[in-house]
Amino acid sequence: MLVALGAAYLENKRFKDAVPLLQRGIKAVPKPDPTWTQALIAALIGAGQEGEAAKLLEVSLRANPAQKDGWLQLAALYLKGGNKERAHAVMEIASRLGYLNNAADRLRLVTLTGQIGAPFEAGSVLQGWMSGGQVPRNADNQQLLGALWVRAREPSLALSVFNDLAGARPSRALYEQIAQLHLERENYDRAAQALMQAVQLGGKTGPLMLSLGLVRYQLADIEGALEAFREAGQFAPQK
Repeated sequence: MLVALGAAYLENKRFKDAVPLLQRGIKAVPKPDPTWTQALIAALIGAGQEGEAAKLLEVSLRANPAQKDGWLQLAALYLKGGNKERAHAVMEIASRLGYLNNAADRLRLVTLTGQIGAPFEAGSVLQGWMSGGQVPRNADNQQLLGALWVRAREPSLALSVFNDLAGARPSRALYEQIAQLHLERENYDRAAQALMQAVQLGGKTGPLMLSLGLVRYQLADIEGALEAFREAGQFAPQK
């Protein structure tokens, strides 16, 4: 009953409420179901208690090493905690067990690391693997790397990736991302250039022309701003 209630709190993302109930339920039986431990680990991560989650996951993996996702999750937890040496050791063990031998598994680790709130660590690992050839440097992986840098609030690193990607596979969405990053840095001239590239590639939209008008206004291009605003006004949501 304790575990069932804890699981219900976990389902509703009430992590701090779920943790003590799951802990009590697990301690109440000599051999708890492995899924109970997995639920407690998830609740601890959600509650921001990554250190406790890592300790519990280590115990679980010692008892049952055949948990592929568990090894990846443990490495991700150590990466988030800044313990790169420990994370590397876990990845070595996972590799020897056959759980980290291909690009798909490495990308799962990167995605998992980003999902638990460590985008900078995930981006650093992905960039290293792409440089070393363990993960292919294709457009999809570059897009993932750029997105991780954005989430990590590293606009310079994100712009470097997106600019390279735009040279190889330009798109309106990509140039809109580049423009947004330049806007956040108040680099209005480059933002205007990126927005014009987006218009050329995908045509005019209300949000795009509205952004272009705002950028041109910041550049004191009043006539250009008026022209963009008038075009934005032709779209009902922006009118």
